[in-house]
Formats: sequence, structure tokens, C-alpha cells
Amino acid sequence: MEYLNEDILFNTVSMLSDSGRIVLVVEGVDDRHALESHVSDCVDVICGTGGKVQLLNASMLVDERRLRRVKFLVDRDYDSTGSSNGKDEYSVLRSTNHDVFMDLLESNDRVFRRVVSAHNRGRISTRDEGVLESILSEAISAAMPVGMLRKISVSNDWGLNLSDFPFGKMKGSLDGGASCVVDIALGRSNSPIERELAVNLLSAAMDECGSEIRSMVSDHDFFSALSLVLDERGFRKVSSRSLSDSFFAAIDCDSLSGAAWFRELNLWCMEIAEVSCFGCPCEVAA
Repeated sequence: MEYLNEDILFNTVSMLSDSGRIVLVVEGVDDRHALESHVSDCVDVICGTGGKVQLLNASMLVDERRLRRVKFLVDRDYDSTGSSNGKDEYSVLRSTNHDVFMDLLESNDRVFRRVVSAHNRGRISTRDEGVLESILSEAISAAMPVGMLRKISVSNDWGLNLSDFPFGKMKGSLDGGASCVVDIALGRSNSPIERELAVNLLSAAMDECGSEIRSMVSDHDFFSALSLVLDERGFRKVSSRSLSDSFFAAIDCDSLSGAAWFRELNLWCMEIAEVSCFGCPCEVAA
């Protein structure tokens, strides 16, 4: 079903809530796919089609009506404050990292090891922890400058085109850092920003990022960067789409249970209905 605007989405969750259902609203079909097989029978997982803005607008209506049986799980994106207005709504939970998938990756990297080794059978074993850890680290490091530049561009209204970033153009230049990413972005954008200024600001932001690196990395950038890293290291060439499909198919109970919002959603359901939001460990556990 398509929820054309926040009013239709609100009416839908209101109807489900009034009928006694518990409703978890997520941003997109990937999030719904990752969660719906793990939730309890009394929980409905639905997704909006208008993105984060639609969900947040609908959440304000939910809070006004005090519909306590509805929660919205949204990506934090690049918002370090938690909410757009600095005030957390009762009905909204945000990912700890950039998005829900990056939370799942951080909570348990066993799925990552399993998927990467499956795509490189005979070349990488799930027991090659050192190799797999370095691949993961390199992919995150390659994706981080793109996310950081995206945040800077939006904050400064630069108008850089960073959607579907072509990580393949970084082949042979993974160590290029800020300069490489800025050059690629400027080459596909109609932006008046000066290269030197962009490189300097991005370099400074990257230096300040520290341990918050994963908060800058989106799942789409991560999969594209991972595809490039595997290719650069001489492993089997795997498309970002194939990698993402494999990851979402392999998500298990251990991945979910390590996320902060998993625990918060379970506590919420226990508070309002004396049941767990998730059935983990459940039948779909890998």
C-alpha cells in the first residue's frame, strides 16, 4: 500500500492502533524486510513511501492524538542532535548510526563475515578474521568522506551531486581521501564552490570525526565502497546490489538484538501490552 502523504499514513496507523494492534513504522522496504520476520504476531510493520519527512510529520499527529501503540523507527542520517527541532518525540526512535542497517552491522559483524566469505568461497574463510576486519575497515573509511561531503554540501547549500556516488571512479585512488572525493563530486555537479575550499573543509571535518565515523556512512555508500574494496584487493567482483541483497537476506536475531532500538522497542511493547516487540530468538534465526 502507498501512503501518499502523512495524513493517509496517520489514518492507517490510527486505525490499526484503535483495533488493538501495535504498529512499527519504518522508512523503507529494506527496513521492513529486515524486521517483519522477527516481530511478534501482535505487531504490524509498515513503511511510508514519502521518506523521513513524511514519517516525522505523521509522528507529530500520532503524538498529538497520544497513540501510544505506534512507534516510528527512522534513520538518524547526519542529524547528531536526535531530532530536527532538538526535541525527541515520544513516538520516534532514531538509529544510533547513520541508518538502521549500519546499526545492525555494528551490533554484530558475524553476518558481514558470512556474506563476504560466501561471495568469495575458496578465497576468504569466515575464520579469516584479520582479513575480514581490514576489508570492513577499508570500506567504511572509503565511504566516510562521501557522507561527510554530503553533509557539508547540504549545510552550506553547495548543491553537489552526491547521489549514487560512483565509487568505481575511486579505483586505484582509495587513499586519495578528500581530494579524490571532491574532484569526483565537482566533476558531476554544477556547483560554484572552489575546489581548494571544499578539500580543506572536508579534510578538517574528516580529522574531527574521530570515533563517530560510522555516523557518516550510509548503507548505500557502504555497499558501493565494499564492492570497490573487494575488487581492489583482487577478490571476486561483486556488485553493490548483490552485496546488499545478501546482507538483508542474512540478517538474524543476533544482529537485531545488539541494536539499541531493539531493546527500546521491546521495553515499549512490554509497557503498553506486556509483550515483546520481537520474537527473537525466533524461527527465522539464521
